Amino acid sequence: MKAPFAPEKIRSLMKKAEAGHPESQYEMALLFHDGLGVAKDVAAAAALYASAAKAGHVLAQNNLAYCLDNGDGIKKDRKLAAAWYGKAAQKKDDVAMLNLALLYEKGSGVAKDAKKAMALRKRSAMLGNLDACLELAEAYEKGKGVAKSMAQAFKWFLQAAKSGDVGSQNWVGYSYHEGEGVKKDLAQAAKWYALAAKAGFASAERNLALCYYEGEGVKRDLPQAIRWMRLARDHGHAKAKKDLAVLMAEKG
Repeated sequence: MKAPFAPEKIRSLMKKAEAGHPESQYEMALLFHDGLGVAKDVAAAAALYASAAKAGHVLAQNNLAYCLDNGDGIKKDRKLAAAWYGKAAQKKDDVAMLNLALLYEKGSGVAKDAKKAMALRKRSAMLGNLDACLELAEAYEKGKGVAKSMAQAFKWFLQAAKSGDVGSQNWVGYSYHEGEGVKKDLAQAAKWYALAAKAGFASAERNLALCYYEGEGVKRDLPQAIRWMRLARDHGHAKAKKDLAVLMAEKG
């Protein structure tokens, strides 16, 4: 939401909220919660979220649940939080699904149920929630709560990478380079390293430099290797300084 900071716009929005308009109630709640254009008032925010949530506003339902989950402007009630997360999740709110998954994982407000937690995370990830993708990827990579599977880890890191997460792009590149969880493909490795490297991710810059140095997935190119290794060094990669010295020595 683009916050309507102009006083006249806020007054108009508040008038609509007081008249029972759910979207206006939700937007005013956001302003009160963060103190945007109005004095910060988390209790007022929670009350407005509640009004909009009862009218079926899905984002308000998730935010009300969050307030109840954390005692933010309202008395903490994890059981009620779970109920509101559930209502929003039923309407395919990916954030609510992930929040509810955490409650099931901890057994907070609901009976502990690892299978439900995992199912909710998967549903959230399938809707494109980046945090859910990363949590699933890590779970499968480390065998945390599920059977370890590098193929499944790759699947979810790839989805996160396609969403633009640079750490995941580098991870996917490494997986293609080493053939972990996916068939080895040096050209794909270099491609994914390059995507993350162009965003300034130091590990990917070093990995791309090594690809250019070894001619793996790309044509061997010492100047390009030096360029990317220098960037990795400048961005703080611990090994890049020593690696750069080796490349520069070869250049002469």
